[in-house]
Amino acid sequence: MPGAVMRTEMPTATHMDVKNKGRHLLRDAIAEAIRHDFIKGMEASPGAALPGIRELAQIYSVSTGTIQNAIGILQSQDAITAKTRSGCYVNSPREEQIQTASRGTGVDLIGFVCNKRSQLSLTVLSGIDSCCREYGAGVMAATAGHDSSEERAQVRRVLEAGCKGLILYPLARAREVGRPDYLTTDRFPAPIVLCDLALPSHPYSQVLFDNFKAGYDMARYLAGKGHSRIAFAGMSSQTALLPWRSLSDRYRGYVRALENAGKAVDDSAGIVEAKVGIPIDHEWCELWLTAWKSANNRPSALMAPEDETAVDLIRMAASMGIDVPGDLEICGFDDLPIRSLVPVPFATTHADWELAGRVCVEILLQHVRGELTSPVVYMLPVALVAPEA
Repeated sequence: MPGAVMRTEMPTATHMDVKNKGRHLLRDAIAEAIRHDFIKGMEASPGAALPGIRELAQIYSVSTGTIQNAIGILQSQDAITAKTRSGCYVNSPREEQIQTASRGTGVDLIGFVCNKRSQLSLTVLSGIDSCCREYGAGVMAATAGHDSSEERAQVRRVLEAGCKGLILYPLARAREVGRPDYLTTDRFPAPIVLCDLALPSHPYSQVLFDNFKAGYDMARYLAGKGHSRIAFAGMSSQTALLPWRSLSDRYRGYVRALENAGKAVDDSAGIVEAKVGIPIDHEWCELWLTAWKSANNRPSALMAPEDETAVDLIRMAASMGIDVPGDLEICGFDDLPIRSLVPVPFATTHADWELAGRVCVEILLQHVRGELTSPVVYMLPVALVAPEA
């Protein structure tokens, strides 16, 4: 999309196409993460051993099959050697040359800072990397902990390392409700594009997903199945966490859908608040489901803020003798592989995170070239994925 800033229509694909594409993107992203963390990032000497398959699967929260596929990629690139019944070992490094693409931009390096190496951030990184390769640019990726001061420091380190621009997935900042927001007070020496977790007050270009429509479509889907009381886990008109733009937008869409359907908003899922905000913790799930069991007029459907919480709720409900979806239908968002860990299929939404990474690069390069002088907002679509489909 060179030269384009906004787009009203996006190409469509079947859910099977999306899932097959996602498997390849995740495999490639995990391979790059292992290379960064255990081959380059740790400055491992030739012959150093990598963690085992199961340990790597736990580190990156993916299946052992995905790890094995990623290991296969690293073997084909001569980065490691796999020895039967022994493990994987780092090979001697080879010098790599970056060839400048014919439509090069003069940008040598682009930075990417995210909170943790989750599937979402890895998929965004995959999109960033593939787009940068087309432009002959390199990528410097860095991760921060759960504290915004560390995230802020990583942003500055990456820019000071010579990156001409930065893409930021500011998860740490979003966790801290009520604390000063460095993204509204600091000024940085290079352009920044925010991915997914941005607020209107942030003076930077933003690539967002249409989470209002995601929440609206999910609530409308549940209402269409005959649910008269639908709750949104951890969220209410009093407790909605506004710094989490994606979640507050989903909640607003949920409210609008129920209003349009002539149904009352059920704030019972926001009465028991999570101790550390979002993601909702295991203790919150147990407290809410316990309260739900003892209630008289209780909701028959619960919208979790994302798939990880939905899986935790479904597991907890089963251990408490609650029939899902017979007694309580639970749904989530983000179409994460973790959905396969429970036997109950549930509704979710799918967003193209690889495309988000590519769009972030396109917008960032327009800022670097001076073609964009003011912040823009690019909204990407989100599709409902129903278990019946």
